[in-house]
Order: sequence, then C-alpha cells, then structure tokens
Amino acid sequence: MTKKKLVLVHSFPTNSIILSGLKEFLEDYFSVYFIDLPGFNNNSRLDKPTLDGFSNYVSSKIKEKNLKNYWLGGISFGFIVINNCKPDKNCKGFLAIEPFTSSKLLRMSQLKKLFLNAIVKTVLALQISQPVYFSPIFKQILMKSYPVKKFNILLKTVDPFTFFSTANIVFNYHKRVKLQDKPYILIMNNHDEVIKFPKTKLIFSRQRHPLLIKTTMHHVPKSYSKEYFQKHISKESMKTLMALINS
Repeated sequence: MTKKKLVLVHSFPTNSIILSGLKEFLEDYFSVYFIDLPGFNNNSRLDKPTLDGFSNYVSSKIKEKNLKNYWLGGISFGFIVINNCKPDKNCKGFLAIEPFTSSKLLRMSQLKKLFLNAIVKTVLALQISQPVYFSPIFKQILMKSYPVKKFNILLKTVDPFTFFSTANIVFNYHKRVKLQDKPYILIMNNHDEVIKFPKTKLIFSRQRHPLLIKTTMHHVPKSYSKEYFQKHISKESMKTLMALINS
C-alpha cells in the first residue's frame, strides 16, 4: 500500500533537525514533508513574525509541493499554525500532536505566565533579542528544561528575534480555537506536563471523526531519537491511527 502523505510543522522552540527522530519514526508509516517555520532553521525570518504570517508561509510551501491527498500535522505550537491555515481540498484532515490551542490551557500559573510575558515584551521593546538569547543567564535558564544537545541546536539554528516573537504569540494567544470542517485526530499524553489534557480533549471531542491516540511521550523529552518515539507511541496506537487514515 502506498504511504499516505503527512505535512508536518514543528513545535516551539524546535525544528526539523531537533525532531529528526520523530520524522524517522513517522516515515515508517507516512511520506513525511517537514516544514520549518521562518526563522527556525537558519532560514529567512519574517520581518514581523505573526500567527497569520507563519500560517501563510505553511500554505505557500504546501502549494509549492503540489501534494495530493495529504494530512496536515502540527506539534504543540505547530498545531495552532496549521489550524490557522486555509488548506485546499487535497487536505484530508489534521493530526493534532500535543496541540497548543490557547495560553489559557498551558500548565503554568498565571503569575509565572505574566512574569515570562513581561520579560519577552521587554526584550522585544528594547530590541535586545540577540544579546539576551546568547547570554549566559538565558542559557542557564533554558538548560533547566531542555537537554544540552537540543539547546545547542537552538543556538545554532533559531533566529533570536523569531524566538522571542513566537514566545510573545504563545503567551498572548487567548482566542477560543475554531476547528475546521475536516477530521481531527488528537495525539497526546493525558499526563502532558505542558498542556492541560482534559480541556484540550474536550475541544476535539465535538468533531465528526474524534479519535484520541494516547501516548506516554513528554512534551519536552530528554531524548528526541527514533527509539524514544517508538517506546512512547505504541504499535497498537499507530495501528489505530493508520486504520482511520486509510479508511
């Protein structure tokens, strides 16, 4: 059987290099077309990164590929980007992988969100993205959450202004997500440490083809290898997923 096509958009802050292990895992099931958002993989950044700007970029890249009968997948922040796209009739549905839908659904206290948001806005207002991004204190803060290998890739590939601009979008996106009239498949760990699972599940439960694929993977894993995803997304889960996609 010919593999189904999957267009995949990464999470924040990652790119196709960091998520190469996930791509390798998914390539056992799909023909994967990975799209790096502008400014996330040594590619030209947007002058003013916005959600619409990212979504329009993804739509243009899909149009360039001239794909037939594809699924559109977004990981965390990548989901809100793809859901904001206007996919053509060849898009058969969406894979919502640990999806970010609103800052209100982040597992973070309101005080912490306000504090981090204030820092991000200050960095952007003072136009000091680059010195802050490469500063020792910023490295020390990020190293608490991200493995060393991932952090080093971030420093080499992600544009500092794009990083803080995207963080600004994340902290200030409060809209109620509006899903499109296509099938959605939610792929998520119900103990996700970043996104609130019950409320996220409720958003997708009203769709015409609701399906939850449960995983045990972390939102920010310590490893991004193919073996990690094989361990945390079971063969049975993938069998269920592919059965729906191929139906």
